[in-house]
Amino acid sequence: MSDLYDANQSPLRVAHRHLTENDWLYRICLIAAPIALVGAITTGTLSIFWSTPAPLPPAAVPVQPPTAPPPAAPPPPAPSEPSPTVDLSVLRDKAAKDTAALDDLRGRAFSGNAEAQFYLATLYDPMMPSVPFAKDGVTAANWYEKSANQSNPFAQLNLGWLYEHGEGRPKDEAMAAGWYRKAADLGNAQAQMNLGVLYETGRGVNKDESEAARWYRMAADQGAASAADQLAWLYETGRGVAKDMSEAVKWYRKAADAGLAVAQADLGRLYENGLGVPKDKTEAARWYGKAADQDNPQGQNELGRLYLVGEGVPLDLDRALDLFRRAAAGGNPFGVFNVGLALDKGWGTPRNPLGAYIWYSIAARFSGAAEQSQAVAGRDRVAREISRDDLATAQRAADSWKPGIHGRIGVTIQDLTPEQAQTIGSAQAKGVIIVKVEDGGSAQRAGLGPQDVVTAVDGEPIANNAAFRELLWLGVPGQIINLWVEKSSQRGHLQNIRVQLQQATQ
Repeated sequence: MSDLYDANQSPLRVAHRHLTENDWLYRICLIAAPIALVGAITTGTLSIFWSTPAPLPPAAVPVQPPTAPPPAAPPPPAPSEPSPTVDLSVLRDKAAKDTAALDDLRGRAFSGNAEAQFYLATLYDPMMPSVPFAKDGVTAANWYEKSANQSNPFAQLNLGWLYEHGEGRPKDEAMAAGWYRKAADLGNAQAQMNLGVLYETGRGVNKDESEAARWYRMAADQGAASAADQLAWLYETGRGVAKDMSEAVKWYRKAADAGLAVAQADLGRLYENGLGVPKDKTEAARWYGKAADQDNPQGQNELGRLYLVGEGVPLDLDRALDLFRRAAAGGNPFGVFNVGLALDKGWGTPRNPLGAYIWYSIAARFSGAAEQSQAVAGRDRVAREISRDDLATAQRAADSWKPGIHGRIGVTIQDLTPEQAQTIGSAQAKGVIIVKVEDGGSAQRAGLGPQDVVTAVDGEPIANNAAFRELLWLGVPGQIINLWVEKSSQRGHLQNIRVQLQQATQ
């Protein structure tokens, strides 16, 4: 124990040496203590660098986003309340008429969701009248651009469309081509088609028909029928590609099989003339018929020609005239001329010089040079059969006509059945009954009234309501027509009543 009091050593040092030499538990503690100290220091240091910082306060959410440009995005929802996944196209449709849905769509768009930005833009897009909403091209373009900048090909396509047509952005076909190219490079078939059109026409880019053909082919390979039709036309005419009728037929058929009416009419033309395929009038009529069934004016006129001469189909002048009328109403210049010719010759209808004059006059304005000279000659010839007053009225009607306008006389009608004829005391077997006459309409001015029975228009018998309406619908507003009418006050007697067609409102 004397070592504890050694004058040359401190008491602590003496105790330390004694315990080290004589106590095994003390020796273990001497080793463990430094290790524990190092661990504690390391743990503290790492906790400083790896600790999660306190969350920052969220940015203020705008009460109402301005039209353009949109403000900064509001903060995303807290992790504990994730935004639910929804079909944004369905949400867009709801947003068109529901404020809560609109707020939801806007919130997603402001948070940076490219798809939500696209669908929000479609609400404002003036090129989409089918989407009911207050249209604003600038707002649409702003949202499209935000989505397009996130590589949304549909937004890029629509933004290009707005630039091409000057909606929401200044008209700039070069910018349109740039956005179309971005979408086309991402594989969007419609953008490839649109870019091909710009190259073919030299709008916004240097005209290059071979480049147009390249883009058309890319779109056509994805099933774009319009692109296939355009590519077929290039092969048929040898523009941008080597002329190759077999290739033209191949691409026309792809587009026709996909249901594109203009391609069906073109394929019918090839079969009728034996271009790239064996000449086959029956096959031509079949394809013309497919196009005509879709109200394609070219198909209607060409099928009407075949019915007129009985090639590929049975001879049927009534059917031919009906098809010519439909083609003319759709603006086909050959159909316009053929209606005039049919009324002049009395094909499928009693001869009608006044009607022929009107359609010849219209054809003189709309037809090409060759047909124009024939139309003028026909017009001048039948004019000699028409009174001066009727001629002036007919000329005004012809001058004001344009494709897409239709005629009516302002009546509500229904089919004449044997039971109804017996009820009202009519002696007629076929026709239509006037149920109501509009105040101030053409029919009222002509003296027509309820329970009058109409049996014919310009000599053409009326079988039913549909036939009567169609004849008026396909007529020229301002034209004078002759109705054969059994008045309610004079049963058993037909009289000719002249009525001027008024323009239909829809």
